[in-house]
Amino acid sequence: MGGSIDLSDTDITALPENFSVKGDLDLCGTRISSLPENLSVEGDLNLSYSDITTLPENLSVKGDLDLCETRITALPENFSVKGDLDLCG
Repeated sequence: MGGSIDLSDTDITALPENFSVKGDLDLCGTRISSLPENLSVEGDLNLSYSDITTLPENLSVKGDLDLCETRITALPENFSVKGDLDLCG
């Protein structure tokens, strides 16, 4: 998908498999609880205040990853974040 995608504060619960975003992906405040395998985000990924519980294997974020106020308790071994990882902890 080209450009940035802002789905913040929507009722979205899932993304398609092998989803790729050329810009930022904002899922702040959504009901999404998991992400598809091999998700690729060229910009920032904002998951703050979402219902996310786990991150998928092979997640690639070229910008920042914001996990503030999420239910994530562990990070996968096989993921990549080029920018800052914000856990607010």
